[in-house]
Amino acid sequence: MEAREIRCCMCPQINDKRRICPAGPGKPEETVCDFVVVWTDARGWKYKVMGDLAGTFKGRYQDDKHKGNTGWKGMRRMERRETFDRAQEDLNQYAKQKGWNPVYDTR
Repeated sequence: MEAREIRCCMCPQINDKRRICPAGPGKPEETVCDFVVVWTDARGWKYKVMGDLAGTFKGRYQDDKHKGNTGWKGMRRMERRETFDRAQEDLNQYAKQKGWNPVYDTR
């Protein structure tokens, strides 16, 4: 499965960070979302979109020394966006240019 650069046009989870695509009309079961993904680079660093206290969203990274919710830092190359989906689009396009690998996590 390849990560989508934009969200499905009929997605019921617009601007939602859940990584599970729900069942619905014409789709009998839940699947892993191929738009909301975490990326990893060759060093093992992780990249994902996170919100901030101002209510905006931006790509963030975590080096290989940290685990869980600690050590996430904002990516300087990513702009703050008003919506989760727009920030995820930015990250997905950037990650593909860099040759990073998507991680399809269901949490």
